[in-house]
Amino acid sequence: MKAKLIHLHQKITRIAGSNCGLNKDLRRRLYKTVAERMVLHAAAAWAYPLSARQSRLLNSIQRKFLLNITGAYYTTPKVALQAIEGVIPLHVKAE
Repeated sequence: MKAKLIHLHQKITRIAGSNCGLNKDLRRRLYKTVAERMVLHAAAAWAYPLSARQSRLLNSIQRKFLLNITGAYYTTPKVALQAIEGVIPLHVKAE
């Protein structure tokens, strides 16, 4: 799944760009409708109980998409990105 989502992120980044290309609202909509749903598909079956490794993996995937949406620096913490965009962490949604 990680490889599939990284490939999806690369495709969206290629289309949307980091600062130009698709505007912020469209990038957010792509994340919410495509990437988030791919991750959370059948989460009731695989996410209980969620291990620490799975939680870190979900956070790292979400962080890549949030960096692309916000156009923030790579050193920006994931918690700040989640707060800026008003997005619930994926490991919380999966549970």
